[in-house]
Amino acid sequence: MKVRTVFTKLGKVIVLALIILSIVSPLGVNASVAGDSGNDIYTGNIAGMNLTDPGSMPTPETQAKESSNELDIDATLQDGPVFLSFFSESCHFCTNQKPIIEELREEYGNVIFFANIDTQENPMMVEEFGVETVPTMFFILKKDSDGYVYNRFEGFTSKSELDNAINGMLATGTSAAMPIPSSNGTVEGCPAGTDQVRNCGGSPCECECWYDHPDTGWQQIGTRDCVLGDEIERDTTLTQNYYGTDEFGDVFEIITSGVTFDCAGHTIYQGGIKIGYNEDGVTIKNCNIDNYTAGYGGIYLWHSNNATIENNTITGCTKGIYVSHSDDCTLSGNTTNSSEFHGIDISDSNNTQVTGNTCDSNTWGIGLDGSSNNTVTGNTANSNEHYGIEVDESHNNSINNNTASLNSDGIAIVDESSGNTVNGNTTNSNGGDGITVSEAGPNNVIQDNIANSNNYTENVIGSAGIHVWDTPQATLQDNSVSDNEENGISLSNASGCTLTGNTMSENTYNFAVKGNDAAQYTHNIDTTNTVNGKPVYYWVGQTGQQIPADAGYVGVISSTNITVKDLTLTNNRPGVLLAYSTDCTVENNRLNNNYYGIYLQGADGNTVKDNVVAENQSNGIWLDSQSDNNTVYNNFFREHEWNHARDDGSNNSWNTAKTEETNIVSGPYLGGNYWDDYQGLDADGDRIGDTPYTIL
Repeated sequence: MKVRTVFTKLGKVIVLALIILSIVSPLGVNASVAGDSGNDIYTGNIAGMNLTDPGSMPTPETQAKESSNELDIDATLQDGPVFLSFFSESCHFCTNQKPIIEELREEYGNVIFFANIDTQENPMMVEEFGVETVPTMFFILKKDSDGYVYNRFEGFTSKSELDNAINGMLATGTSAAMPIPSSNGTVEGCPAGTDQVRNCGGSPCECECWYDHPDTGWQQIGTRDCVLGDEIERDTTLTQNYYGTDEFGDVFEIITSGVTFDCAGHTIYQGGIKIGYNEDGVTIKNCNIDNYTAGYGGIYLWHSNNATIENNTITGCTKGIYVSHSDDCTLSGNTTNSSEFHGIDISDSNNTQVTGNTCDSNTWGIGLDGSSNNTVTGNTANSNEHYGIEVDESHNNSINNNTASLNSDGIAIVDESSGNTVNGNTTNSNGGDGITVSEAGPNNVIQDNIANSNNYTENVIGSAGIHVWDTPQATLQDNSVSDNEENGISLSNASGCTLTGNTMSENTYNFAVKGNDAAQYTHNIDTTNTVNGKPVYYWVGQTGQQIPADAGYVGVISSTNITVKDLTLTNNRPGVLLAYSTDCTVENNRLNNNYYGIYLQGADGNTVKDNVVAENQSNGIWLDSQSDNNTVYNNFFREHEWNHARDDGSNNSWNTAKTEETNIVSGPYLGGNYWDDYQGLDADGDRIGDTPYTIL
C-alpha cells in the first residue's frame, strides 16, 4: 500500500528562527501542500527502516549547524521521518498538546525529526501547508516516486491516537488513517470536513470539531468558538458577548447535569439559555439576556431539578425565567423586566425558592401555576401590567416579605389555590386590589401585610386593600389596611372566613361584606379588628343583646332581637348590616359617608327608626328581595348620590300611624320619614306629606 499526498512542489521554504526542534533546529521546506491539503490516497510501501539504529538521524553537531540555516525536508527525510507541529501561543488546546508532543519526542527522537512551528511567525509555512486551525500536526513518513507519505492531525489529539498512527505507518510504510477530506462537513467555524461539534464549554467557550472517518470512526480535527445554538456540556465562563441575528435567535442549551454556566456579566442579545430535559443540578449566573422573544423564556428549565438561577438580568423576552416541571430549584438575585408574559414563571414545579428577585414592568411579575410548596420571599414586583405576584391553582406556598406595588393587583391567590400563606408583604398603590383571594380554595392565610393606597377606577364592591371573593375559609390576621380609594377589607361571596387583629383606617369604606346567602355572611370576625380605631362588631347567631356604644362597624347575621342604637357609623359598606336576622331594632343612629347607610338582606320583621342617614354613596337604605315585613319610619334621609331608599322586598311599611309626638325634624307628629327631596303636598299643614314618597 502506498499513500501519496499532493505535496506537489516542495520548493525551499525558509522556516524562521522560532521553529523549535526536538533537538530543535529551523526547518525549511522545498515542498508545498497543494490546495486540497492532500485528498489523494494511493498505495505504496516502505522497506528497510531501522527503528532502533539512530545512525541515519542528524547528529547534535549537524543540527546545531542547521539551526542557523534552512532545512530541506527532502534532505531530512533521507535521514528519517519528520513530525511537524503548528501551534499558536494563544491557543488553549496547543498548550495541552505540547506535553504530548514532548513525550513523543522522548520516545521517537532517535528515529523521527520533530519541529514545532509558531503560526504567527511563519505565515508562509501556514499557507504552504494549508493550515486552517491549531494545533495541526503532520507526520511525514517518507517521499517516494508518487509523492509524500504522511498523516495529518487537526485539533487536540490524544497521545494514544498519535502513537497508533505513527507506529502503524512505521510498521507498514503507509498512512494509518485517511486524511480529512475538505469536501465533507458543513459546520461553520470548524475545519473542512467537520461533521459534528462536541464538548462545548470552557473559558473561553469553545467546541471540539469532529469528523466521522469512514474507516476509523470519529476523530477530533479542531476547535471553534461557541455560537448561539451550541449544546453546552461542561462548565463555562463566557469571555465575550453573543448576538443572535434577530429576536427569534437561538439558545445555549445545557445538556449535562451539574454544569455551571457563568456569563461573567456578558450579554446574550436576541438569544437565551435553556437547561435540557432531565439535566439536574445546573447553575446559570451573572448573565444579561436581552430581547429574546422566540422561545419560552430568556432562561428556560424543563424537567430540570435542583437548578440554581442567580444574579441574571433579563430584559424584553417572552418570559424572563420560566421553570416548568422542575423541582427543588433556587432563583435568587435576578432582575426581569419588559417581559411579554411573566418576569418569573414557576409552572408545575415544587419546592422552589424564589428569593430576592426584582420583577418590574412585565405583563405579570412572578407567577406560580400548578405548583406547590414553593417559597417566594424578599422579592420586588412593581409596575407590572397585571398581577405583581400570582398564585394560580397552586397549594401550600409561602409568599413572604415581598413588595408588590403599582401593579393592576399586588398579590393574587386565584383559581382553587389553597393552603397558601401570604405574610409580611407590602402591597401599596396598585390599580385594583392590594391582595386578592379570588375563587380560591380553603385555608389561605393572609397575615401581617400592609395594603395601603390601592385604587380601583370602577365603583363596584370588591376592590380593596385586601379582597376575598368567592372563597371559603380564608384567614385574615394582623393586617394593616389604610388610605385605599375603595374598600379597606372586603369579603364578597366568601364563606367561613376568620378575621382577627386587622387594622382598617382612612379608607373610603373601611370594611365591606356582601354575599348571596346566609353561608356567605357567616364568618368569625372578632372585636380585635378595628375601623378608624373602633372595634368591629360582627355578630352571628346572637339573641337579645345591644351593640356596644364604641362600635366602628356593625354586622348582625342570623340573629334575633338585637338592638343597634345611639351609634355613629361612618365609612363602611354598609353602615349597618342586617342579614338573615329578625325582630331587630336599628334606632337613633347617625349613618353617613358609607356606601349604603343601612342594608337588609334576608331580614324580616325588623324596625328601623329615628336614624339620620345622610351623604352615603349609594342608597341611604336598601331592603333586598328577601327582606319582608319590616317597618321603616321617622328617619332622616338626605343627600344620597343614588337614592334615599330602595325596597325590593314585600310588605315593608315606610310609615306609622299619625301620632302626636315630636318627629325627627322637630315636627308635631310622627308618621313617615323625612326626605330632603320630597316634592309632594302638605295641604293641612301638619308637616306630614299628603302624597306618598316614591321609593324605588
